[in-house]
Amino acid sequence: MENIFEHNISKDEIDKLDKMTPGRKINNKKNYLKSISKDTSYADLYRLYLVRGEKQLAQKYFDKIKDKTLKYFLNN
Repeated sequence: MENIFEHNISKDEIDKLDKMTPGRKINNKKNYLKSISKDTSYADLYRLYLVRGEKQLAQKYFDKIKDKTLKYFLNN
């Protein structure tokens, strides 16, 4: 499953994403990979590319999310 660690995420970006995902830590790759679903992975990739200012790529991952509730919270 595609995930943020395959996208050359930096320590600074991990810190930013940690603030965007309360109740969840992403700084430990092994634990992160064991705990995420496909939709969560896409949501994190969406957030990563928003942080990077790459809106078109962010939208690509947003469109892959199937969970409507997750999509709602990402948009609001």
